[in-house]
Amino acid sequence: MDEAARYFIEGVKFDPWFVFQEPLPDDLDLAALQELRPVVYALLHALDFTLDEATELIGLLAEIDRRIALMERLRSSNR
Repeated sequence: MDEAARYFIEGVKFDPWFVFQEPLPDDLDLAALQELRPVVYALLHALDFTLDEATELIGLLAEIDRRIALMERLRSSNR
């Protein structure tokens, strides 16, 4: 994980709202994505958003899931 990815994860750990302030770094590893997913999921369900308001979080959650699935497939194919 590069410095930007570590900064992003630390920001989210300190304040979950940080997930709205920065784009998802490209260099997040599998462990970081798996740690980030429940935070985004909890924010999505905790807030009383309309569908239009929740679209950004839904997209972020989908991107996290896509990356996790890709990394898990790559990891299992390398075994």
